[in-house]
Amino acid sequence: MSRKSAYLQLGTLLLFFFLALPSAQAMQDILQQASQHLSSGQHQQAYTLLEQHSAEHAGNPQYDYLLGVAALRAGYPGEASFALERVVTTQPDHAAARMELVSAYLQLGMNQQAQAQLAILETQSPPPAARATMDRFQDILRPRLSSIPDPVRVVGLSLGYDDNVGNYPEMDLLGFIPIEPISSTYLQLRGTMWEPIAISNTQRLDLTLHGQYRQHQDSDASQFDLGLIHVAALFNQTISGSSKLGLGIQGNMLWLDGDSFRDHLGLSARWEQRLGPDLRGDAGLEWLNYGFEQSSNDYQQVNLHGRLHKTLNPRLRLSGMLGLEQEMAQGDRFGGDASRWRLQGDANWQLNQRNLASLSLGWSDTRYDEPYLPGLHNPTPNTIKRDDQIMDLSLRWRHIPAKRWEVNSEITYRDQDSSVRFYNSERWTAQMTLMRSF
Repeated sequence: MSRKSAYLQLGTLLLFFFLALPSAQAMQDILQQASQHLSSGQHQQAYTLLEQHSAEHAGNPQYDYLLGVAALRAGYPGEASFALERVVTTQPDHAAARMELVSAYLQLGMNQQAQAQLAILETQSPPPAARATMDRFQDILRPRLSSIPDPVRVVGLSLGYDDNVGNYPEMDLLGFIPIEPISSTYLQLRGTMWEPIAISNTQRLDLTLHGQYRQHQDSDASQFDLGLIHVAALFNQTISGSSKLGLGIQGNMLWLDGDSFRDHLGLSARWEQRLGPDLRGDAGLEWLNYGFEQSSNDYQQVNLHGRLHKTLNPRLRLSGMLGLEQEMAQGDRFGGDASRWRLQGDANWQLNQRNLASLSLGWSDTRYDEPYLPGLHNPTPNTIKRDDQIMDLSLRWRHIPAKRWEVNSEITYRDQDSSVRFYNSERWTAQMTLMRSF
């Protein structure tokens, strides 16, 4: 490197250094003034001062820590959690910020997240004073985590649009009868009641009743107007602090255009296991018996699934599921028995206290055992067995405008590719739901 180039680099570094000095000094002045407000109990003034400069200094751990403390003391636990999360992300050993974050989570009712942060603090050799504070936090958490949750009673009204109500293909049947998908707007009303009943300190019975009715506005789609009643009971047994067993029974009835279409009865078993402070898994086995108005379509189904749930940070949660399903035909339905592999991935991003964004992507492959008849469904000789590959995509947005109110928006897409052309289909839906809990 020439002497001239070295001088140029040194000059550039000095220029950046001297330009940064005023900004750094300004931040230190702000932090000192905010600290004085906090020391004198003027929490709102400290928060207001720091918040005014968040655009310039957010991301600086020293600033974020003081902002989080001020927000928490001023009564803004949601804003405090955002600032403190930035601190522990960039400085994982910042025990004071993590302790304040536990306090923010407790005020927000985010009990599992608070427990996870306390588990991390346990690994950082807390001194006696910090240990005493952690013990107080555990005293607050213990009854919350072991107590019976509140009952849930929710009603919802939805307005939606479906561009292919019956999952029809776009083709000519028998070469000359055109089939076109039916699109329609619809109104949907639904209600859910969930009642937990304590049996003992480690046992609980959950009862669920759900009803739903959907009416399409297009007359051609009225044949798919839907009514549904679902009931379920689930017995929960806590095996240890990290394990839980569930045994359930369920049943429902489905009507289309006012006529009985299908009912089912099912039994299930599920095991949940906490694998770490931010990782848990569950596995389930389910038996279902489906009965149709047209009895030749009756079948029994056995499902086996495994799922992992990972909390990447307090705002972002991921989950993945692998499932295997087997259908045993009870009548002479087309295709006979069927087996299905299913994969699904979900991501949930808590933007703030009032907004949650979700993404779900699923894939399944269903293979039937018997060839389909030629002609109506399969124009080729009846040596082809039906094989459906389905891709599902869903985007959801949950907004809480006020206590006990929710607005949910959802867009879904489904693409079904089948070896039997009649079962090829594509479908978009969009729905907005206003929900009220009691």
